Amino acid sequence: MSEEQDLKIDSNISSETLCAHIVAYKFLGVNRQMAIKCMQEIALRKSKGDVFDYDGFINEEIGKLPKPTNMDHKSLLSVFSSTFSSLSKK
Repeated sequence: MSEEQDLKIDSNISSETLCAHIVAYKFLGVNRQMAIKCMQEIALRKSKGDVFDYDGFINEEIGKLPKPTNMDHKSLLSVFSSTFSSLSKK
């Protein structure tokens, strides 16, 4: 069984955490398969009537991030760390 098939999303995971994985993928290009699983979970939740504004939340969080320039690796890790830290406090 491949790593991609092993990824599972806990149905109790918060909406913000699902979004954080998508933000990380969109901004840094990391963990594509987890982002896909999160998008699938979001689609499932929406189909069941969840009214959380996932798209708005993701766009808002991406908007808070600095625009990529000539950032070094250390700066990117700092941004990544602070993004997940702020999301986990919500």
